[in-house]
Amino acid sequence: MLLKYTSKKKLSCFFILCILRSCHSISMAYITSEFITIATHPVEVSKLYLFLVVVSLLILFFGCLGFAFSHMYNSLVYDIDMYVRNLAIQRLCEDGNDIDLSFMTNDLKQIEQNVIYGQLNLLFDITSFVLTVVTCISQSIIFTLISLVTMLIPILFQHILSGRVEEKSRIWEGENSKYTIFVTDL
Repeated sequence: MLLKYTSKKKLSCFFILCILRSCHSISMAYITSEFITIATHPVEVSKLYLFLVVVSLLILFFGCLGFAFSHMYNSLVYDIDMYVRNLAIQRLCEDGNDIDLSFMTNDLKQIEQNVIYGQLNLLFDITSFVLTVVTCISQSIIFTLISLVTMLIPILFQHILSGRVEEKSRIWEGENSKYTIFVTDL
């Protein structure tokens, strides 16, 4: 949907903003490690001041970047919404009553929340993941492998336990419906 209904220029700009915004968490992790190093090992006061100025500028930069990212995110959502609305209005004008008017309010909001937001967030999450893995590999390959294996453990548990959770959920639904009927009858 992103590639179909938005301009390539805006999408490219959003991708660049995703990359820059993904650098935010990586730089904050680096800044934290530097603060720990400064706290444990004495440094010259002039270097500490310089570091604090650089950190302040980075925080200011990433704050402004957050505004630009949010603006581009909302602009892309707006563009796609308008495109889909225009298509719906054209079809409504051409075909008569083929499209229910609730599409313009309820269904379009569902498309926005479930599809558009999902695709934009997925693009940002993939960018963040790739940059984080690249950064980890540049620091320590062993640490990266340990982190990746640790990330797989919750996925495996979810896959193994999903059947039991669904079974317990069905039992709970049955009990909850009995309770709801009982309370309603009171």
